[in-house]
Amino acid sequence: MKLALFCFLVVGCCCLADVTASRSLNKLKEALKEVRKLKESLQDELLLNIPPQNIEDCCCLPALHCFRDKLMKLNVTDKDTHTKLGRSLRSHHIESSLNFCNSVDAQPTTCQTCDSQLSGSSSEFIDRLQSLIQRAVVKLNMSTPNP
Repeated sequence: MKLALFCFLVVGCCCLADVTASRSLNKLKEALKEVRKLKESLQDELLLNIPPQNIEDCCCLPALHCFRDKLMKLNVTDKDTHTKLGRSLRSHHIESSLNFCNSVDAQPTTCQTCDSQLSGSSSEFIDRLQSLIQRAVVKLNMSTPNP
């Protein structure tokens, strides 16, 4: 009886993990669509502080926070997508998908603060945000077993 209950619990936990990964993947894909739409609606080229192209694993979450904070400074025509993307980037599914830092194996990493990042154009900002989200999609796809 105890063994059957334990097996049921294990199966339930596995199903729950698959659902969470699936929701995270859907949220990431939705955010990618919003980023693409936002890129089309950019109006002016502003200089913004942008995280570097090759972000270390432990700095992905702080980079997301930087992108999220600077996002509202963009001048775009599609305000709805702008607002929707801002909300999406605050989702715990996206945050957990970008938390690549494995505390057991991680070397101490000092991530630059957002304001200490180099400046880049609005379109470069969008490209790097898109790249960061794509990185999370790839990692999530690699860690999720295919049925």
